[in-house]
Amino acid sequence: MFTQRAALLGFVAFCFYLIGVVNSLPSFYYVLTWLVIGVLGASLGIALLSLIGLKCDLKIARARASASFASHDGASPSLAVALSNSGTLSKTSVVLEIALRDDHNRLWLERFLLAAIPSGAAIEANLPLAQLKRGHYRLEEARLRGSDVLGLFRTQKSLAWGETAPQEIFVGPPIVRVENRHHGGGGLGSGSQRAIQSGRSDELRGTRPYAPGDDLRHVHWKSSARAGDLVVKEFEQAGRDTPLVLWDGAATTTWGASEWDSTEWCLIGCASLCQSLLARGVPCDFARLDAAPLLVEARALVGGELPSPLTDALSRARAERTISLDSALQQLPSLSTRFYSTVFVVSASLSPDIVHNAQFWRQRGTRVRVLLVDGASLGARSGERRFRKNNERLLQMEGARSFAVTSQNYDEQATQLRRHDASVVQVRAKPTDQSPQTVLHTALQELF
Repeated sequence: MFTQRAALLGFVAFCFYLIGVVNSLPSFYYVLTWLVIGVLGASLGIALLSLIGLKCDLKIARARASASFASHDGASPSLAVALSNSGTLSKTSVVLEIALRDDHNRLWLERFLLAAIPSGAAIEANLPLAQLKRGHYRLEEARLRGSDVLGLFRTQKSLAWGETAPQEIFVGPPIVRVENRHHGGGGLGSGSQRAIQSGRSDELRGTRPYAPGDDLRHVHWKSSARAGDLVVKEFEQAGRDTPLVLWDGAATTTWGASEWDSTEWCLIGCASLCQSLLARGVPCDFARLDAAPLLVEARALVGGELPSPLTDALSRARAERTISLDSALQQLPSLSTRFYSTVFVVSASLSPDIVHNAQFWRQRGTRVRVLLVDGASLGARSGERRFRKNNERLLQMEGARSFAVTSQNYDEQATQLRRHDASVVQVRAKPTDQSPQTVLHTALQELF
């Protein structure tokens, strides 16, 4: 490949030659011309030899991982690279280029500079794909690019992939890790965690001392009077009794941009909730209620990370649901047959169906905790043009009923949820906030 640098050098040599011919100048000018031609010829030869004898074997070493915040390196996907140089020359300035295409048909290029590979050497390394954002990617092409020392010419060689080699990469949202803090109230300390795991049915098994987080409706008052301390009823475990993390997934709820994106914040919240529950030894279910509703069971962390089905579900999530929340739930009939002690609802929606959904779970005796992401504050924080001053009142959501996307309406949504006995934590970004992790970490700690 002829680079612009080589074209410029050739043009300069041609100018020297024309000046020498037209003005009948001394041979010095012709020497310069032939010197440049010699440099070009030598550089071309070096570029052609830069990949000869170089062998590269690739495989995806880590096909599923969490994305990273801009200021924090997470456990990103990685490539296992095995290089060997059987040529007689050391290879320098070789570039490994990986082309990936996501579900939106966008092309992502990852480049790695292989500084020096001595003759006869063999090198193995894991190369992190740290720049990939949340999503599902498929390998489209892998190639080696070589060049001469001056960078005047480039050559490339495509790398073949075996039929059995994995060619897909799933990148889940970043995870905010919440400490397992034991405290009273409505948090997930030891008492509340035990309440989540124990479950309940109509059959009374016995009584036990009250623990912070237990439902006061289950207090056994006669036993409490005799013991002089609160005693609660303990019910037989009713089959599957696990917390449910539910993502709203409604369309027209994506506000903001870059790190201040309401959909991404919701999915970060879901991933962080699941990770925190599993780290506490509490199995959980995850319901993705977007345009393709999906229920995933997560029973334990795998090597400290979320299980593969959960990462896959989070990586392909999109805020595109246009049907009602009740209709989306009907597409997951198994939800109606399970008892969930606690449901964590994560949403950035102003639609009343979130309130109706909270009421539905409360009628089943389930505790409801809502992580409500204020999309208006994220839109303003990201500098999105639609959220500039005096324009908020013009923004409306699609549907039979319209809502101005303002922080005041998110406050009203939280008030309506609390009227149905739901615990609500609002996630709101301030103009001075520098780190999304800090905002989300504070909200998640409050939710737990």
